This record gives sequence, structure tokens and C-alpha cells, in this order.
Amino acid sequence: MNHITTFLAGLALCIITAQAQSNPEAAATSVPAPKQAPKANIQLAILLDTSNSMDGLINQARAQIWKIVNELTLARQNGQLPNIQIALYEYGNSRLPVESGWIRQVLPFTDDLDAVSEQLFALQTSGGTELCGDVIAQATRELAWNKDDPEALKLVFIAGNENFDQEKGSSYETNQLNSISGKNHSSKVEAKEPTYKGALKTALENGITVNTIYCGSMNDVDAILWKTAARQADGTYASIDQNSTPPDPETPMDKELASLSEALNKTYLAYGSRTMQEMRLNNQAMQDSNAAGIGYGAAASRASAKASKVAYRNTSWDLVDRFENPDTFTLDSIGGADNLPDELKGKTEQEIKDYISEKSKERNNLQKQVQELSGKRAQWISDYRKKQSDAGTREKTLDDAILETVRNQAKNKNFRFEKQATSSQPETPSAP
Repeated sequence: MNHITTFLAGLALCIITAQAQSNPEAAATSVPAPKQAPKANIQLAILLDTSNSMDGLINQARAQIWKIVNELTLARQNGQLPNIQIALYEYGNSRLPVESGWIRQVLPFTDDLDAVSEQLFALQTSGGTELCGDVIAQATRELAWNKDDPEALKLVFIAGNENFDQEKGSSYETNQLNSISGKNHSSKVEAKEPTYKGALKTALENGITVNTIYCGSMNDVDAILWKTAARQADGTYASIDQNSTPPDPETPMDKELASLSEALNKTYLAYGSRTMQEMRLNNQAMQDSNAAGIGYGAAASRASAKASKVAYRNTSWDLVDRFENPDTFTLDSIGGADNLPDELKGKTEQEIKDYISEKSKERNNLQKQVQELSGKRAQWISDYRKKQSDAGTREKTLDDAILETVRNQAKNKNFRFEKQATSSQPETPSAP
């Protein structure tokens, strides 16, 4: 009865905060990165039902998060590059406290994509009550939505496959409470406006568009309300098969992309406490491994993201990203020499600046190679999928639903999407 969804995701302020709290040394030596110049703002809050039978959707999210982010990096608003933030919630999971409504904020808005990937791979399903209205209301209320930029693109994606209007105190939830507590709870509910309607109205009033993704056939009875909710939220409805995970075929570019992705890791100079440095570098390698474990497409998409200065920026822990202009480096700016990586300890500030500059040049060269190969791979996959579509074998998946919606709704905020960057079209972030 209550089997349903989880999917994407999406990122790591939450994780670093939690780990820093349990590690005072890391907290003390984590130095905030400098503020960046204003950019075009894109905020995506992804609300995933993690009740039973949604493992397929989680796997789609794990496989496709990098593809989704890569697409978003192509967005331009009045010539400005995007600042992409992702937040992640799970709901409908019986492992979560009853008092919370079976809802948990997994990640607040963040641009740490390794953290997004890490948390997606940590999600587990378990039966529960799916309160769509409550999780939408909570995300609207809790998240740090951009209030300064009237042209910010602020989107919610909620995915599931149960009835959209479940309420606290419904007979279904009462059965859940009775089962958990062993007590008899009344299932009487006062007649009032459904929670989801108020949540959608509040989101709209705050400039947030709610989009619904129903995991099942568009002809299902439950799909009707998911479609109605999207209309009421000025959003978009889509239906997908959450258990469909058509893998991308191996392409002639995949092995070289994997090699270049591994080489990119060697250009990172983690700073902070030794614990923080090891945690960051190990997590980077772990998310490479996770993507590779899913298949060629996920690994290639992650490599492409790592080659984008828009998508994959680690100013909070990497010297090369933080000091795009190496001449601005000072030991004081990172909390002292103790926070240097081992290979830089004992060097003068000028020697450190020169080393950062060399690593930056090395990374730029590798990124250009990845961008060129990624462009060729994208064309190869496009031709392959066109053949599938012509043969009627191409099924809609999570990335299709999200990317089609984002592209269409972004037009309302004066965004346009460029073609995939290649070595002749390098991405350059706004000057700090």
C-alpha cells in the first residue's frame, strides 16, 4: 500500500557541519572561502519519497545527478554564469520519527556536489506515510531561498507514487500509528483545506514553483491529483517509470574520460586540518568510485562535471579553486601554515603561489581535454538515443522529467541554454 519513492538529489554544508561538530580540530581549522561576484541563481529542492519499493528511483538519481548538473551549467542569464544550489529532503520513511511526519532534511541548499552524491548513495527505503503537503511546506519554510534576486530560478521537485493528499490523522496514518505504538488512535479528521493546497499557495507567494513527478503510469488514478497539484502550483507534471534504468552504452571516449578524471584529482591541494584534508580527498575518490559502479554514463557525466568551473568548485577546501589568482594567497588567509597540505609545508609564500599556479595550469589543461571528449561523447549518445526513439524503445526517466521542466521554466526568468562547452568554448567563472 505504501511503497513509493526516493530520488535525487544534492549537498554538503550539512555533512561538513555535522562532522566538524564531532571533530573540534576540523571545525577550528576550516576557513571560510571568499565571497564570489553575483551570478545568475538556480535553486533546486528535491523531495524524495523513501518509502518501500523506490530503490529504482534512487538508483536513477544516483546515476543521473551529474548529468542534471552538467545541463544546468549551460544556463546563462543576461550573460551571467549560474550559481547552482541543491537541497535534498526525504519523506515517507518509517525509519524517521513519527513526530517529524516521517520527513527529514537531508541537505540544505549547497553547491558541494560530492556531498549530494554521498547522501544519495546513503539513502535507504522503508515503508511509511507519505505527506506530500507537509514536506513541501517544510522545504518552503526551512530552506534559505534567495530573496534578493527577483530573477532567481527557485524550483521544487517532488517525486512519489501514492495519493498526493494524505493527511496527518488520516485512516491510513492512524493504522501506522497504531502499529508503532500499540495504542488505538482516532482517525477522525476535521474538515479543512488539504495541507497540500496551502503548501502550494505559500510556495507560489514566495516565488517558488512546485513540480510533481509521478512514478507510475499517467493513467493511474493516483496520477490525477499529482497532475492537478502541479497546475495549482504553476508547475509541471511528469510521469516516469522509476524502475526503468536504461544504461548508456559504452562509447569510444569512456576509458580516456575515466583516466582524465583520475588525473584531475591529483591537481587538488586540500587545506585545513589533516582530518579535513583526508576527508575531502577520500570523499572525492569515493564519489568517483560510486559513479563508476553505476555505469559508463554516470562516470562520464561526473568527469564532465569535474571539468566545469561552474559545477565543480571547491573553494572551501582546495587551494587551486580558492585562489584563482595565486598572487592573492597568504598563509593568514587559510589560518596559518599548519593548514597547508604536506607537499607545501616548509615552502615560502612565493613558492606556494608558484606551486598553486602550476597545479592550476595542469588542471585547466586536463579540463579542456575532458570538455572536448565530453562534447564528442554527448553527440555519440544523442545519435544513439535518436535511433532508440525512432524505434520506440526510449523510455522517459528522472533526468528527462527534471531537465525538460527546468529548461521550459527557466525561460520565464530570462535564462537560455548554450551548447555543451568544448575545448574551444571554455567555461570561465565570474571574477571574484
